Amino acid sequence: MGSRPAADWELPVAKRDKERTADLEAQRRTAETERALHEEFVGIVAHELRTPLTALRGYLQMLDRQLSEPAAERPMLALAIEQADRLNQLVDELFDVTLAGRGGLAVEPGLVALGPLVRETVEVAQALADGHELRIEEPEGDLLVLADRARLQQVLLNLLTNALIHAADSPDVVIRLRRLRGRAEIGIEDHGPGIPPDVQARLFGRFERGGGVQRRGLGLGLYISREIVTAHGGTIEVDSRPGEGTTFTIRLPLAARPVAATPKAPSADRQNGADRTTRPAGATSRRRP
Repeated sequence: MGSRPAADWELPVAKRDKERTADLEAQRRTAETERALHEEFVGIVAHELRTPLTALRGYLQMLDRQLSEPAAERPMLALAIEQADRLNQLVDELFDVTLAGRGGLAVEPGLVALGPLVRETVEVAQALADGHELRIEEPEGDLLVLADRARLQQVLLNLLTNALIHAADSPDVVIRLRRLRGRAEIGIEDHGPGIPPDVQARLFGRFERGGGVQRRGLGLGLYISREIVTAHGGTIEVDSRPGEGTTFTIRLPLAARPVAATPKAPSADRQNGADRTTRPAGATSRRRP
């Protein structure tokens, strides 16, 4: 039995569907091209700004060391160094977001104990706390992960800084470490105003500044944090209710504990007393009983 010929009304419908599909595909390709061009432009700008900013910071620091007046008598220089550092941080964020858009941030993992890393990061963040207590709760024993230590500290500092800024009325910020079903969990909890649900839905997007607080910045910190955690095979999420505070939770795969090397059995030569190790004149070999 032959196929039924298409009715006259079916031909325009099929043609419209085909044209609509082609239009959608063309729009998708255009959007991808525009995004690639945007990321390339941002990458070029970040790269070009890095060199003069590095030189500027270096010159300011040299000037700071050469001046004989006490630091309190030259406040403008300290402010200039602070702003140069801030510009450098913004450029680093632009560079990171470009790398993320091109297929992910590069990480150099090594064995990291989370307890010491968290304590060190909290010590750094304490300078920004302005009266807030940063409290650590951790289990007995080390939590070991395979991670890029510097990148992971970047994420922790970003989350702690956000907590101190957006929860300025919170009496403390709690950092909790837990071991949970083969994963290490880091929770950062504040008792601030919380984050509205509509803001939470887009919180990890690019150029998202959050709500409730006017602050400087590009709104890239949480996006970059998510990309870094994802590059480690982990997850990051937020749990918040207006008026009840906010908790950011990072989960990373636990690393296997390193196995101590098994001592090699002594060779036949050593067992027979033919130890060929060269010793200084007068040196003696002592055996443990």
